[in-house]
Amino acid sequence: MSQPHQPKTAQDIFNTVAMHLMTQGERSTGAMGLCRYRGSKGHMCAIGVLIPDEMYNSSMEGKTVGTIQNRLPAALRSHLPLLDDLQIVHDFCDHNEGRFNRGELKRSLKGTAKRFGLECEVLKVM
Repeated sequence: MSQPHQPKTAQDIFNTVAMHLMTQGERSTGAMGLCRYRGSKGHMCAIGVLIPDEMYNSSMEGKTVGTIQNRLPAALRSHLPLLDDLQIVHDFCDHNEGRFNRGELKRSLKGTAKRFGLECEVLKVM
């Protein structure tokens, strides 16, 4: 599903990803349980939610965000360290059979916000 508003600033990216992960509530994985940009059940990972449908290709799967950076929207490429951090949050946050531990997810996202000097107000309403 394409984003109606393509995030451009680091804060926009963080807010979009944080709201998405907290709302989705689980990792985006494929049949073998490995993380995917676009997974089963229509799920998307932290980076997958930022990739418009017309730019997504299944050949991106199994690669880090750094590896696929030239296939991302131009506005995202200057935020590669933030994207890498958010990908790590998605892929390695504590989970039980794919469902995030919400407290741990919030702590991880707050850590990302702190490392990048971002506000984490979006987490207060989740």
